[in-house]
Amino acid sequence: MTTLRHAAVTDTGNVRPHNEDSYYCSGTVFAVADGMGGHSAGEVASAIAVKCIEEADTAPLAGAEAVAELVRTINAEIHDEANRDSAKRGMGTTLALAAVVAGDVPAFVVANVGDSRTYLLRDGSLRQISTDHSYVQELVDEGALTLGEARHHPLRNIVTRALGIDAAVEVDTWTIPAVQGDRLMLCSDGLVDEVHDDDILDILSTASAPDDAAGRLVAAAKFAGGKDNITVVVIDVGEPSTPTEAPPDGATRRRGLTLFSVFIGLAIVAASAWVLNGMRGYYVTFDGTDSGAPLVVRTGQPGGWLWMQPRTVTVSDFHRGDALPAIQRQVDREPRFDTLDEAMDFVVVVSGDDDVQG
Repeated sequence: MTTLRHAAVTDTGNVRPHNEDSYYCSGTVFAVADGMGGHSAGEVASAIAVKCIEEADTAPLAGAEAVAELVRTINAEIHDEANRDSAKRGMGTTLALAAVVAGDVPAFVVANVGDSRTYLLRDGSLRQISTDHSYVQELVDEGALTLGEARHHPLRNIVTRALGIDAAVEVDTWTIPAVQGDRLMLCSDGLVDEVHDDDILDILSTASAPDDAAGRLVAAAKFAGGKDNITVVVIDVGEPSTPTEAPPDGATRRRGLTLFSVFIGLAIVAASAWVLNGMRGYYVTFDGTDSGAPLVVRTGQPGGWLWMQPRTVTVSDFHRGDALPAIQRQVDREPRFDTLDEAMDFVVVVSGDDDVQG
């Protein structure tokens, strides 16, 4: 098998109180899972996905159907756990998975459920291998939205398919050859919601190694706002590049100082963004877990930040019991917005209720 090098970076981001993403990396199987569900159940769902993958990763999978069957097994495990514990009812997770499969020609099978993504960088061109299972992707497929419009649609994070929600799930798979020089990238939507594909291409094309690429992508997402958890896995196909002649000591020191200065600058910017996000912005949530809990808009950070607690600014006549399960799951992720108008647009789209109270 062609040599594989890989690295993974996960980060809570600048806003959310905890990380519901999980990832798995071995020599042959790589995955990113983005959990969803209230009461921290999302991180339980994504952790179950990773545990199932680890237990199955004892030998190369036989092909696309074997990979799909593994994903279906994960779905059943999460669904069963949710049924055993009422506090976890409705939990789920997306999954992006790339597995080296047995065969005469080295190849990956890419599997997808939800809106976590797999990209392939080959010969300087970046393309998305997976297809999002999301409300806005369906609108794009129907020609009702452009890709640019989809990036900013208030319902862009509503998934139409996830692991654990139903007893059975449809799994999409693609088989691609493992070509020397390829670079694969798996990620949660915390990356692509903040960083445009052109910038992802630039970073993946210029980063020297998987750890450099993954770290720079996560840093870019945090610099752009970091409103969600961010997880990136990068896999390189081929032998490590031949080391170049070392520069003179003086050049090494100057380069080290420059990199250190850039790092300090990015750290200051990220810290500033974290502070500002703790004090500003709006998020939408249900004011409780019962069916009568109203949809509300709050300002501040969910759960509070330092001494500052979030404040309710609008209350809708739309209640949890009025929402479809997919809408409930999206609202339970407490989507954040930079302005009150954007948050109100989300409320109107979700509820169809223009009459809200401050």
